[in-house]
Amino acid sequence: MKHALLTFLIALAPLGARAGDAPELGPGRAVIDAAWFTELFQAIDATENVWPGFRFDAFPLLIVDRIGGYSILIGGNAGSISGAATLEFAGRTVWRIPQIYDVPGTFQISRPFAGRDTTWVLLDPEFTRPRKTLQTAIHEHFHHYQDGWAKDRRTNRKRRKLDKATNLALARFEQAALTRALKDDDPDSLYEFAAIRDYRSHSGGLVERKEGTALYVERSSTRKVFGEAEFVPFILQELGRRTDLESLNYGRLYFTGAAIGIILDRAGVAWKKRVEDGETQYDVLRDRIPDANLAGRVDALLQSTAYEDALAKARGNTGAGAAEWEQAVVLFESQTGILLTFALDREPGQRRAFQGRAWNSPNSRDRIAENARSFSENSRWVADVRGALVREPRAVVGGRSLYAIERILPVDASWIVDGEAWEPVPGVTSFENLEISGSEITVRVNGGEIEFKNNRITVRSAWVVEQLAAR
Repeated sequence: MKHALLTFLIALAPLGARAGDAPELGPGRAVIDAAWFTELFQAIDATENVWPGFRFDAFPLLIVDRIGGYSILIGGNAGSISGAATLEFAGRTVWRIPQIYDVPGTFQISRPFAGRDTTWVLLDPEFTRPRKTLQTAIHEHFHHYQDGWAKDRRTNRKRRKLDKATNLALARFEQAALTRALKDDDPDSLYEFAAIRDYRSHSGGLVERKEGTALYVERSSTRKVFGEAEFVPFILQELGRRTDLESLNYGRLYFTGAAIGIILDRAGVAWKKRVEDGETQYDVLRDRIPDANLAGRVDALLQSTAYEDALAKARGNTGAGAAEWEQAVVLFESQTGILLTFALDREPGQRRAFQGRAWNSPNSRDRIAENARSFSENSRWVADVRGALVREPRAVVGGRSLYAIERILPVDASWIVDGEAWEPVPGVTSFENLEISGSEITVRVNGGEIEFKNNRITVRSAWVVEQLAAR
């Protein structure tokens, strides 16, 4: 089915400006122009047809451009903020605010701004098209909408006790069957998927209900502007990739949940209202599959050579955790340069994101990530640390969990302490405000100290300093 795109005005100018004037959004940001906003609003409008009852404009959206030094508010009123000005576009008012705000990671939902609960989104650095920024905004906006759903039900099945390797091996067969069912519209593969899931007594339906539907809405909306590759092909790609142990109970379920929704769409099943009322996508799907179609499938699988091979591989994956962690520690500690550590107190609402491979310590207290991005924010600090290998050791200070980030100091990092340029010097330096910026690091801390000793720089928040002093 083809979907007609709405046509918008080509000119985007401040109120009172001549048509064709370029808005001054920020240094090097002329690319965020009428075409950028056209694609943004086209995808936003498409959300109404993707999930009945969901309206994107029910909550304002704040887009923050850290590099450009400004923010954009859509769907709210920033008239009370100094320097804020409106841009009029195809009958829509967009506010340009000449300042930036701290966003924890790439987004935060239900955060007050200009008197309303708002979704805050960091402008993606690849900003020439609003695709990634939009996908994040739609996904998180949909979580707002989910707050009004009924509580989960029909998902409290007794879970079969399986060892970790068996569960992983079966989950891989289950996911492969779902992938074939989505790719080929193959009923037999769908029956195999359901048979294995029932045998595993799968307990991830609640993640599928929340995150799978949000991904479904995000991708189903943006494909109407950015192409079909954003939808089913992307989900198939991720289903084929997310077969590791860490994805087993969470990460992969975004994509299995979206895949089941697409399969139900193809079958003409009215599933969305049932999900809002408390069921999961799999609950709805399973109601339509006769038990007879599943009989004997798992027994045959468990007796196959393919399963024996898969189980041996899964045992290797699950048994090598400690050895892989030790190798990751060696890689991290073999890096050369000044070690930079942030010792910061943890509070609710902080978020962290990782890209690439990651290793958890056997006790799950520490993590090392490859090409990781770590974010966290409360009222006193925000950290965005990327590149190389990043370590996150955990500890408890003063009865509160301590959040630490470690990595080798980037060569282009610049420091501003209490408003003035600063270079690390041996000893301890106290500060009211600290900013560190570079191609792989953005850090702001309100109050604390910097210690430079033995080729290691440690930044401690004021709370951590107080707790250590009280020991």
